[in-house]
Amino acid sequence: MKLYKIKGGGTIRIYVSSESAWREERELHEGEYTQLHELPIPYEVSNKNKPKDFIDWDGILVSKELKAVLEPLCKSAEFLPAQIYYYGEKIHDERYVAVFPAFEALSYEHSEIRWHTVKKENDYIYEIKKLVVSQEKMDRLPADEGVFYLKEHKVNNLIAAEAVKEAVTKTKLTGMTFIELESVNSL
Repeated sequence: MKLYKIKGGGTIRIYVSSESAWREERELHEGEYTQLHELPIPYEVSNKNKPKDFIDWDGILVSKELKAVLEPLCKSAEFLPAQIYYYGEKIHDERYVAVFPAFEALSYEHSEIRWHTVKKENDYIYEIKKLVVSQEKMDRLPADEGVFYLKEHKVNNLIAAEAVKEAVTKTKLTGMTFIELESVNSL
């Protein structure tokens, strides 16, 4: 099984509205939230340009077309309705915040990891310079979870199965680049 890191494209700056209770959900960009607030989730943009189908900025924002491709391949994913506003004017309907599960897949021995040390017992991964996945951990992943966060370090580590990469690349959807990950037998 091949896995790919998903990299978002584009330079659109899009933020959850500062007046929304969703603004306090700091982990939304890592696929988590503590409470379901009023929907749709309001986003603000600084121009009216049509956004790409995939935006990785203050949450994973997807178009209805990309949602249709991802839903059958991502059993546990949630797609929460979102609305984009330009200075109070509703624009670009049919957007969703995609919330994906997290699974362990990292090979600590073969990846290049930069650790942040506060105290010895509170070490955590600050950055992964080279991400290598463990074949043994990959073999334990549910087959029906086509997109997930890397549990060991969620920030900027959204991972896709080969079936998702193939399904998305067959379309003309925009905003996603797939970078193949190296895998090793490392347990």
